[in-house]
Amino acid sequence: MLSIRMRAVADLVTDGLRVADIGTDHGFVPIALVSEGRCPSAIAADVRSGPLSHAAENIRKHELSDVIETRLSDGLKKIDPGEAEAVIIAGMGGMLMIRILEEGQDVISAARELILQPQSDIPQVRRWLNMNGFHIICERIALDAGKYYFMMKAVPGKGPEYDAADEQYGYCLLNAGDRLLQKYLEEEAGKLKDIRQALIIQTTEKSRQRLKEIDLLQQINCAAQERNQKALDRRDGSDDSSETD
Repeated sequence: MLSIRMRAVADLVTDGLRVADIGTDHGFVPIALVSEGRCPSAIAADVRSGPLSHAAENIRKHELSDVIETRLSDGLKKIDPGEAEAVIIAGMGGMLMIRILEEGQDVISAARELILQPQSDIPQVRRWLNMNGFHIICERIALDAGKYYFMMKAVPGKGPEYDAADEQYGYCLLNAGDRLLQKYLEEEAGKLKDIRQALIIQTTEKSRQRLKEIDLLQQINCAAQERNQKALDRRDGSDDSSETD
């Protein structure tokens, strides 16, 4: 029922917590979490009545209407503080996600964890969390239908200070070492190189400014590749040593 992307999102939720899925669309994530016995109850919320009615129908088909409530809500506005211990927001732009978090401060401050999967502006989401009392403790990257997705679990508390690579690609991912992330970083490096080659023949002030931005992104990408590869090497080395013991 769940796509690769949404399964990765669902897997980040801590077992036993009551969930609110914001922008639930067809309600598949709360249905999976409750039917698998991982969450006792859930709120499936969406700002659009059409998808919410589809979610309600899917919930009825799975005979979960007594434990999954559908709720028409713009972000977290119809969720009361304490109703959800885990708040899921996935499949929307990062700036919209930040707006929802800012407008729902009373709800997220009462929650035990946030599970987020922004479709864009991912560094800005990481920065917002770090500056607003949340610590990202786990991140995942998934490849689904040819597209890369980043998802994260954040809990209340202060985390480490981020550098540019942490904000761009994820502190947890870089420190743990991730093969799929390395593939993504290499592909991003190729794209940045192509963009730079197109910019260097242009002479406008806008293109020169953009060239500076690309140069900085290339530096960040290079640093991220080195960190991720070192983490992979450390992990592979520890794996090898454990196998020979």
